[in-house]
Amino acid sequence: MNFPSAVGGSTNAGSFDLCGSGQPTGDYYISLTINGAGFNNYTFTQSNTGQMAYATYSPSDDVTLVYATEDGSDYITLSLIGNSSGVWDLETDVDAAVGFNLNGELWFAESGTLTCQQMGNVGQLVTGNFSGSFAHFTGTDFETATVTNGTFSVIRNPDMN
Repeated sequence: MNFPSAVGGSTNAGSFDLCGSGQPTGDYYISLTINGAGFNNYTFTQSNTGQMAYATYSPSDDVTLVYATEDGSDYITLSLIGNSSGVWDLETDVDAAVGFNLNGELWFAESGTLTCQQMGNVGQLVTGNFSGSFAHFTGTDFETATVTNGTFSVIRNPDMN
C-alpha cells in the first residue's frame, strides 16, 4: 500500500475485516414468557446488538455466563456448566442457573430445564432454551410464576482469565 505524500491526499486500502471473518451479525438476545404473579403471557426480551448481550466462559469456575440487558437495570442471565452444549436440570445441577431482573424484582429458577444447543467458539453464537418454575421474594413471602419459551442467542466473548 502506498500512502499519500501530500496533506489532504487519499489512498484506496481495499477492504478488510476488523472483527475477524465469520463473526455473526444481527440482534443478540435472551427472551422469555412469564405467567403468574400478576403476569399473563408477558414476553420479556433483552436484546442488544452491542456489548451487552454475550456469553463468556470462566475456565477457573468451568462455567459459561450468558447475559443480556438493554438498559443496565432489567437483565436476564444464565449459567451453563462447562463450555459445550448440554442439558441441565435447574433444580439438581447446582452450577446451572437462570435469573432475571424485571421492574426491580429479581427472579430465579427453582426448577426446570436449561439447554445449550450450540456453544460456538469465541466470536460465534451460543444458543439454547430454558423453561421452568421461577420465584422472587416480595419482602415478606415468595411469589412463583411459570417461564416458557425461554430462548437465547448471543455472541461468545473471549474466555475470562
